[in-house]
Parts: sequence; C-alpha cells; structure tokens
Amino acid sequence: MDAFTVGLVLVFLLLIVYKFGTRNHGHWHRKGVESVVAAPFVGSLWPVLSLREHMSDFFGRHYNEHKGKKFLGYYQGNTPGLLVLDPELIKSIFITDFSHFVDHGFEVDPDIDPMQSRNLFNMGGHKWKEMRHTLSPTFTSGRIKAMFPLVHECCDKFEIYLKRHQHQDLNIKDLLARFTTDVIASCAFGLTVNSVENPNDAFREMGRKLFENDFVQGMKNTCIFFLPSVAKFFKFSFFTHEMNTFYRSLVRDVIEKRTKSGNMRKDFMQLLIQLKEKGKLGSIDGESEENYESADALKLTDDDIVAQVVVFFVGGFETSSSALTFALMELARHPEVQQKARDNIVEVLKRHGGEMSYQALQEMTYLDNIFQEALRMYPPVPFLNRVCTKNYTIPQTNVTLEKGNVLLIPTRALQNDPQYFEDPDIFNPDRFDDENSVKNKNLLLAFGDGPRQCIGIRFAKMQSKLGLFAILRHFEVLQPSKTVIRNHGYWRRHGVESVGAAPFVGCLWPMLSLREHMSDLFSRLYYEHKGKRFVGYYQGNTPGLLVLDPELIKSIVISDFSHFVDHGFEVDPHNDPMQSRNLFNMSGQQWKEMRNLLSPTFTSGRIKAMFPLVYECADNFEKYLKRHQNQDLDIKDLLARFTTDIIGSCAFGLPVNSLENPNDKFREMGRKVFDVDFIQGFKINCIFFAPSVARFFRFSFFSKELSDFFRNLVKDIIEQRLKSGNTRKDFMQLLIQLKMGQLSSIDDGESEEMNGSASTLKLTDDDIVAQAVVFFIGGFETSATTLTFALMEIARNPEVQQKARDNIEEVLKRHGGEVTYQAIQEMTYLDDIVQEALRMYPPVGNLNRVCTKNYNIPGTKVFLETGTLLVIPNRALQTDPEYFEDPQKFNPDRFNDEITIKNKNLLLAFGDGPRHCIGMRFAKLQSKLGLFAILRHFEVLESPKTVYPPVIDPRQFVLTSKDNIYVQLREIQK
Repeated sequence: MDAFTVGLVLVFLLLIVYKFGTRNHGHWHRKGVESVVAAPFVGSLWPVLSLREHMSDFFGRHYNEHKGKKFLGYYQGNTPGLLVLDPELIKSIFITDFSHFVDHGFEVDPDIDPMQSRNLFNMGGHKWKEMRHTLSPTFTSGRIKAMFPLVHECCDKFEIYLKRHQHQDLNIKDLLARFTTDVIASCAFGLTVNSVENPNDAFREMGRKLFENDFVQGMKNTCIFFLPSVAKFFKFSFFTHEMNTFYRSLVRDVIEKRTKSGNMRKDFMQLLIQLKEKGKLGSIDGESEENYESADALKLTDDDIVAQVVVFFVGGFETSSSALTFALMELARHPEVQQKARDNIVEVLKRHGGEMSYQALQEMTYLDNIFQEALRMYPPVPFLNRVCTKNYTIPQTNVTLEKGNVLLIPTRALQNDPQYFEDPDIFNPDRFDDENSVKNKNLLLAFGDGPRQCIGIRFAKMQSKLGLFAILRHFEVLQPSKTVIRNHGYWRRHGVESVGAAPFVGCLWPMLSLREHMSDLFSRLYYEHKGKRFVGYYQGNTPGLLVLDPELIKSIVISDFSHFVDHGFEVDPHNDPMQSRNLFNMSGQQWKEMRNLLSPTFTSGRIKAMFPLVYECADNFEKYLKRHQNQDLDIKDLLARFTTDIIGSCAFGLPVNSLENPNDKFREMGRKVFDVDFIQGFKINCIFFAPSVARFFRFSFFSKELSDFFRNLVKDIIEQRLKSGNTRKDFMQLLIQLKMGQLSSIDDGESEEMNGSASTLKLTDDDIVAQAVVFFIGGFETSATTLTFALMEIARNPEVQQKARDNIEEVLKRHGGEVTYQAIQEMTYLDDIVQEALRMYPPVGNLNRVCTKNYNIPGTKVFLETGTLLVIPNRALQTDPEYFEDPQKFNPDRFNDEITIKNKNLLLAFGDGPRHCIGMRFAKLQSKLGLFAILRHFEVLESPKTVYPPVIDPRQFVLTSKDNIYVQLREIQK
C-alpha cells in the first residue's frame, strides 16, 4: 500500500477508536440535559483520574458553576452520570423514591477483590437488603452501649498519653488515627493494640498502608470506583494480596480461638460469630433490644465476617480520625468553643456524680455540635453515589433516568453553601441551635440518609465524642507557633476576601523578587480593595491581614493594643543576635521590660541635654555648605553623612565628621548597612517576611564584619569610659548608667518624667550593643531620608522655603539671635515641613503587628487567631485623597486646616500607641536642626539631574529613592 492509503486507514481506525471512546457521550444532549464536556474513554473525570483535582473539588466546582439548576449531566468513562444539585430531588432519591436508587453503584469484581465485593457498603440489590437486615441488630443503641467500656478504656489510655506529651507540637492527624485504630481493633477484632504508645504495631502498619496511596494506587482506586470496566480488565484491587492475607488470617484466628475457648467479649466480632453460629443474636444482659430477632433467618460465612469486620475497620478508624483531626484544628483557633464544650462536660459530669457513662456521654450535646460542625465543613466522604436501579422520571421534568445511570450528590459543596448555612467557612458549632441550620439539617449528609444511611453512625459518634471528651476535659488545645496553615484557603474559610497567592511565596513575590518595594505593593493592594475594612493576604503560607479601615487601625495600635503587642518579626537570635536583642524586634514581656528600661533615656529633658551635641554637628554642616554652594549636591549622600555625624556623636560619643571625610570608617560601616545588592535585599526581605526561609539558610541582617565592628566599638567605648571615669551627655552614657542600674539626674535640676523608673533592671554589654546599633540604624538613615525628600520638595516650592525662613528669623529675634533647644521647639513651620515629608515619604511605609491573643474584629464575625500577621499601609493612608486633600502636593500648611487636623491620627510615620517609635523626639530635633542649618542662609534650587517623581528602591527596607537626588544651594545675601 502507498502512503496515502496507509494514512486513510489510520484515519479510519482513529475515527473508529474515537467513536468507540465517545459512544455514549450524546446521552444527555439527546435528553435535553446540560452536561460537562467529556473526553474519549475517560469522560468528564480526567482531572480526577489524573489526580490533579480531588473528586470533591471537581464536583464542588461544577456545583458552584451551575448553581440554580436541579441537575447536571456528566460521564464516568462512557457511563452517563447525573450530578444532583437540588435539595428536594436529593431527598426524593434518598428517601421518598429510594426503591429506584437502592445501590451505591460501585461494581467490585468478587474474583479480584472478594473482601470489597462482600462488604455491606458495596453490596447491591437483594444481597444488600439481606445483609443489612442481618447486621442491623449489631448496631442498635443497646449494642453500642454494651461496647462503651471498651471504647472508654482506649480513651483512658489516650488521655494518659496526652498528659505525658503536653506542651509540645503533636501531629494530631497521625495521633488520632492511632487512637481510632486502637478503638476499632478492640471493638471490631477484640485485640489490644495500643498503637498510641506503639506507632509501629503491625495492625497500625496495615491500617496505614490502606490509606497511604502513591500515584499508581490512587489511579487504581479511582478506576475501581469510577471506571469499573477498566478496573475489571486490568484486575485492579482496593486491597493488595498482603492486606487480604493479613485480615483473613487475623479474623479466622480470632474466630477459632473464641470458638475453642468459649470466651466471649462484648464486641462486634462476637456479634458476628453469633450470627454465623446461631443465625441470631443473644440478649444484652437481660436488657430488651430493638430488632432483637430480626436476623434469625440468615447465617454468615467466615468470608462474610472478614468482609464486614474489615469495612468496619476502614470506615471506622480513618473517617472518625479525619473528622476529629479537623475538629481539633478548628478548636485550636476557637478557644471560646473549647470553653463552651468544657463547661458542658463539667456540668454533665456534675449531674452524674463525676462518673463517665454512656448516658453521660449522650447528654454532652455540645460535643455532638462540634462533631457535626467538623463533618459539615470537612465530610470524610465528600459526595454520595447512587445508581438508578429502575427507570425513574425526575419530578416536574420530562427527563427519565434509565436503569444503570449513575447519580452523584456533592455533599461537601451543599454543606458549605451559604444559601443553606450562614457563614459556612466559619467553624461555629452553635449554628445547630439556630433556626436556619435546623431547617437545613437534611443537607448534613456525612453519614448519608434514608434506608442506606451508614449503619455505624451511632458507633462513629460515640468514639468521636469520647475522643473529644478525653482531650477537652483536661487540656486546652493551642495552635503551635510552627503550625503554618499550608493552604491558601485560610481566609476563604474565615469568610474574608483575600489576594491571590502563589505556592511557597504567597502574595509577596513582587517584593521578594525585588521588583516592587513593599510599600508600593501594599499601597497597590490598598487602592485595589478601597472601601473594604480589611483584606487577607499570605506571607508564604502564613495568613496576614491588610488593615484598611482607620477606626480598626486605631483599635489595633491603641484601644486593643494588648492583642497586638508585637511587630511580628521573628529574628533568629543565633543567626542575628544584634537584631534579635534590639527594642524594635523584641516581643512580649521582653519588649515591655526593655521599653520600660529605655524610656527614661528619651524624655524631653534627656533630649534637651543632647542638644549641644546635635547643634555642633549642624554648625559644622552649615560651614560645609557655605564652601559647596552653587553646585549640584548629592543630598541623599550628604544628609546621610550629616546624620551619621550626629548619631556618631550622640549614640557612640565619637567625633566622626564624615561630612569632611566621606571615607571615615564609621561612615563606611553605615553605608554598608544600607548599600544593599540584589542578594542582600532578598535576604532582608526573607528575614522580615519569610522568617522560616531566613532561619533555614541562616540569613542575617548584618554581615559578620558589621557585627564585629559595632560589638568591638561599643565594648571599647564602655571600657574606656569606665576606666577613665569620663562622662558625656549622650545616649551611650545613659546606657552605661542603666547597665550600672541607675540613671543620674539631669544637671540643670529640671524635673524629669519617669526618671529612675527602670532602676530595678540592668543592661548587659550585648544589650547595649543592640540598642546603640538600632539607634544608629533608626536614627541616621530614616532622618537622612526624610530630609532628602523634604529638600527635594522644598526646591520645587520656593514659597515654602520663604515661609520657613520667616519663621526662623521671627523666633531667633524673640531669643536675641541665640539658637537654643527652646528656640528650635518654637520653629513650628519646620515641624510642618518634617511632618509633610513624613506624610508623603514615610521612611517605613507599612506598620507591622502580630495578633498576640485571639481577637474578634469589632462589628464582624471574623476572629483573628494568635500568630496572625497584620500590615497597616500607612504610606497609602497618608497619601489617600479621602483623608488628605491634594495628597501629591507638598503643602506644609495643610497641618493648620481642619481636614488634616481631623485625620492626624493617620500620620503614622512614627507609629502610634504604646509601641510608637521611642526615638521620635530625637528624630524631630535632628531633622529640624538640619533644615535650620540649610534654610537659614541658603536658597534651595532644583537640579536637572534629579529624577522626579522619585522611583522607590525595592532593595531597601527603608523608603528611599533608587536614584541620587540633587539640589543646588545659593547663599542668601542680606
């Protein structure tokens, strides 16, 4: 044959294959039913079969996409299936018209998988009916009550284990699986396993193997349930040969031993043995038992017993442990729910004389609510299957379902639909007392409904409630600090809108990759969500809240400060001791003690005492400017040298004079702190916003060179001063005094607020290094940046310069031409200029807080949990036209208008409340003296070399221009 003929044959064969693979895909179209797109052979389920999407997510997605419809067609391979969306139709299928939908529809081949085919769950038709009739008496309330002591014994052991392992991070997913394994082993197999203490027990190992599926086994299981013909062809089995052999041998050994010894035990195995031997059950200690004689016409075989015991194990240990795991996860975030449960437990036990009994457990109704709410949010089986066993016309439609059509009910989607359950993403056990939830209780389908409801529902509730009882009676459930919620659905579950997040990095990739400065990122998000009170975001996998509402911000930083004490920056003390020990990064009681200790060093009297040191630097600055006027000056670098000289003098007692000597060692080290390349910028962002990454890679804010320099410098100064007895009115001297345990009084006899308040505490040398360094970082760069932006704007606004100059001259005239601390305080227009520069260009563009104890956001049902991060986008707020008129215009006069005065609480460059910047007075003093030195004698002119508006450097933590900023100075002739 030629190539053309071969091609035609291949095309023809492909068409045949395609036709065969899609032979039934027109079924729903012919019936006038909308359906999901189907692919050849696999139908609509490829995302599920390829394990890219969990089946509950797949059906939940289609439920939400087709909301309002009664049903939607889909295809399991070539088998037509119907996704049922309407609650009334679901009720008909489960209850009213049950005779049309008797079977689950899972076709398990008895030759390939005998244990799965013979168990009650997978049986169909008359076989199911007979087996259900046979087993029903084993699950009555009387029989469950008789097993109570066995379950309670496991609970006691569980409680003992918990007492020995409290105050540590517990993997509750594994621990609860071991607990329920022990319960099922005791009640179903009559075995004392105790895998809580021995996680590697053979029985536990086999249970783990059942649910630890790799990709291949996951594909096999999916095919068994959704593509039975494929599973049958390839002989896929839910159980491996090893598992089949293990459980069959185990059950037969137990039966043989009990039959030989005549020993009896009040467990499920004993009931099955009775059904096998006698065809009926004995009485329960003389107690009447409902359905007592119901099964006397049938006898079970050994294989039937194996099948039922194994399905009891599969359905009993994993589903209950899963529900309990999710319940505890949510309880850890809701201490108020825990307390309510504890109160219920205590109140019931009091009624029963402190004795725990089956009846007492039944009366602990709030535990029922918790279990029910966990099942509502996280049903272990998130959808229910039925198959049409005889033709059925859907009520009020012309659509007839044919025998063999598969039906699927998306229980998880229904149970999390706000139409039926208010605020469905919020864990709220109290909802089962409200009218709306009671009305929709028929949609709580974790155990199914109607004649085919889960036969073990009573047992599952008993073991789960006893598990909750064992934990909540004596223990408080806490969220460990290392537990990061590793899914980006956290805010959705809490009913909070959130920003889209990427794996691992969350919402912060533009910042972490240094494409966008953090304040630009949060400002952008602020305007994208304007009008909302808050919006969720993610730092990696850690949930954060961007707070947009001024009233809520006020509550966070002032009114409810006790809930938001810390900044939330986790700096590793081993990797970065200087950063971890400074006041800014300290937290909790440690911060409170250090703040109380340092506060007296920053009072107005102490700052006034340092005035001569700052003024000396300002005077040197003025002399330098006179020699360098009428040229383009890089004021970004020049002002950094000016503030470096001030901090060198006031913090370290050093005459640096980097104005004249830009290469001074002290200035060089300061430059290295903020001369950040891409790699160091990435490291710093990780330190502040991805601390776990920083810890893993041992990132440090300071290099070893910087750490050694500052540590040696501070220790040398302390040693020299202590040896010589020389003192100086600077910050270092105050720290040395605090190290000795007492601040001296201020020489001029002026009364000093808080003087001596911290005398009961002493600083170590490392504490002094940390505080001196943070004073250096916070003092030189932030003030230099503020002055840089102020001069850039002043150069563009000569009328502002003139007004400032007039204010300076008027004040000096009052003080006889003498420059004093008081005179600088009275130069209020300089305050306005500094304030306006801080409004437009705050050095720290966002304020960070972390929730230190659970907090209910006022006027909402949103609870912030301990550890939740908060960001306040102060730069965005300070440049929002809603709060500040014409915000992009540099206008110091605005601080005299009514609107600005009203919104002054939004000027957050120094923070607010108990955690506001401790060095605020000093920062204002040096900034005003810098402006005074320039504006008194010089006119500030624009330079064509300056890029305006400035582009913010994304590598820097502090808000600074990416480009140099230039101005020219011209001396004013008087």
